[in-house]
Amino acid sequence: ITSLEIVKKIFKKKYENCIVVKKYDVLKAIKDNISDKESRYLLLISKSSVSNYLLNTILSDKTVNKDSSFYIGSRFVKDQKNEEYTLKILNKVQLQMEQNKVLLLTDLEPVYPALYDLFNQNFTVVSEKNYARIAIGSSNNTFSLVNDDFKCIVLVDQNVIDSEEPPFLNRFEKHVISFEYLLTVEMSKAADEIYKMIHDLVKINLPDE
Repeated sequence: ITSLEIVKKIFKKKYENCIVVKKYDVLKAIKDNISDKESRYLLLISKSSVSNYLLNTILSDKTVNKDSSFYIGSRFVKDQKNEEYTLKILNKVQLQMEQNKVLLLTDLEPVYPALYDLFNQNFTVVSEKNYARIAIGSSNNTFSLVNDDFKCIVLVDQNVIDSEEPPFLNRFEKHVISFEYLLTVEMSKAADEIYKMIHDLVKINLPDE
């Protein structure tokens, strides 16, 4: 028995009329988050090959109805340690913050510390408009406008999630996503049957030792 099942059991005893759902609809939760102005920004954990396809599926849904921009960090060590590169990315982020868009970020660890106030949604309100403090360089700060409908989503590969700093992770609403969430029950059963057939064929064709 898992800790989650124990909590659900206790909760059910205390609130008898409350329906406890066993299956959690991750895709619906992500769509609801994007549509909710008051929700925290998202951090999605997945295999790198999966996340782009899943997010395109979510953002193309008519109920979401938002444009998006996707910034992928450079893998070159020289760029990662270059302050000029960080400033260039931050300038692009600032332009996106001002719009009714979804900004997707991945592999930008050198840039994230400068955006902690944005991720926290720790805004300064001036004339009923939100401004987030952005750390530019080692000592300079600037306040940038944040559109009321702006959303930020950070993508993290599940293979490196353990190396991320807890203070960074705690700033987000977090979900784990995979291709399984796109499959219906019938499709999932069909996939299992196909896998079994392939596995049986491989066993049949294995040479005798």
